[in-house]
Amino acid sequence: MKHFCLLAITAAIAAHSPLASAQATLNLNDGALRIPSLTVGADVYTNVVLRYGADGRFGLEAATPPAGNLGGGGGGAAQTLQLAYAPQPNTQYWYNAQGRVVATCSNLPQAAITLKIPAGATAQAKVPLVISLAGWAPNGNPPAPVPQDPAGLEQFSAAGMAAATFEYRGCDNWSSPLIARTNVNETFDIASSDFGLGLAAIKAAVAERNLPIDTSRIVVAGTSFSSNLIFTVATKHRLQGAIALAGGCDYDCNATGTTYEQPNDFRVNGAAIRVAAVSGSADQLFPPVGLGSSGYGASGARARILTAIPDGARKPAAFYTYVAPGAGHEVNAAMWAKARTFAQCMTNVRPAADCAADDR
Repeated sequence: MKHFCLLAITAAIAAHSPLASAQATLNLNDGALRIPSLTVGADVYTNVVLRYGADGRFGLEAATPPAGNLGGGGGGAAQTLQLAYAPQPNTQYWYNAQGRVVATCSNLPQAAITLKIPAGATAQAKVPLVISLAGWAPNGNPPAPVPQDPAGLEQFSAAGMAAATFEYRGCDNWSSPLIARTNVNETFDIASSDFGLGLAAIKAAVAERNLPIDTSRIVVAGTSFSSNLIFTVATKHRLQGAIALAGGCDYDCNATGTTYEQPNDFRVNGAAIRVAAVSGSADQLFPPVGLGSSGYGASGARARILTAIPDGARKPAAFYTYVAPGAGHEVNAAMWAKARTFAQCMTNVRPAADCAADDR
């Protein structure tokens, strides 16, 4: 992260120095400073983009690392890109049985994104994308942000899919502006939520750089705290699937359709999507059956969500589950293997029938 910040500072200076080997351009319409090639020490970064933010400063939005370190993609070696987005600062409101609550959220003026494209992906053979979100617990006031999920990045990219992970804000009452930014008048905005902005930054990079990613096939995966949010993320942000890891839903899993509880309609673009939950049999926080100290695991989440949706057309097209024998609140190798398979079924990398036995 320090090197990432250093690159941003160096890039801003290099835009006006001989280190920039091609002329930088500033677009006043979108506030983007684009540097085709930038030398930092012995490393050459390409496609560097800095964006002028609301704080009056340039922040690093994108940069392709040196090809010698991470490969150039395009059907050759794997490609890893560092991107960023700027979370929208606002007061986050939360609505419970007693009414409105004001939440104190993470101070995160610039959120890092890592995008990894597997070897072999080409313009003729574009790959789907899995966005993997990490677990989290409030820390301090304001709390620390939810970090990136490097394990998910490696696991899903190793399965032949593009993978991304990014930071997002958490709040001191266990809420988050990940799904939507809520307002004092009880309205909410999806596009400027943390997930909306992170997803937009990824899609912009794919379009601007002609990256071999099929953005019509995107699945979101979330571990622990994030697992409580990803079903709603998938439906509100119109994705093709969602996978809950070491979780499934919390005690507000009532399928009421609000922005902070599980959705009551799993249709996206007119068709129901497939979802999954993966838990450990010995997980005390999210046990597979019944309510634990933090919520429900795989089987419990599936039962609660499907029971709460009376309209069959609004239920998930499939709800895959897997319970790992002996596993606690963790994601072990067997659980990652199932998650990779589920993601492949959801994005048509493999036939959905390959996962049908897990839809129980």
